[in-house]
Amino acid sequence: MDVIALPDNMLVTAFNDSPNRRSPLRLAISRDGGRNWTRSALIEDEPDGSFHYPALLYDAVQVSTYLNYLLGIMSSEEGNRPRPVEQK
Repeated sequence: MDVIALPDNMLVTAFNDSPNRRSPLRLAISRDGGRNWTRSALIEDEPDGSFHYPALLYDAVQVSTYLNYLLGIMSSEEGNRPRPVEQK
């Protein structure tokens, strides 16, 4: 999970919206200092996916927010070790 504050005082978080899995990966925003959150975007939702270690970055020059994260597919034969996803 990661949280950043934007120049307009909005908070943005990237998180796994599950109590026990690394999927789905979502963004949420707060306009009241973190007291209330609204889910704003579904980034990844592969049932066997593993989307973890999200990192948010705000670029003031480009006025853009970036999200980086690791991804993999869980294999029942490999237990909980993520493996790389092939490029499509």
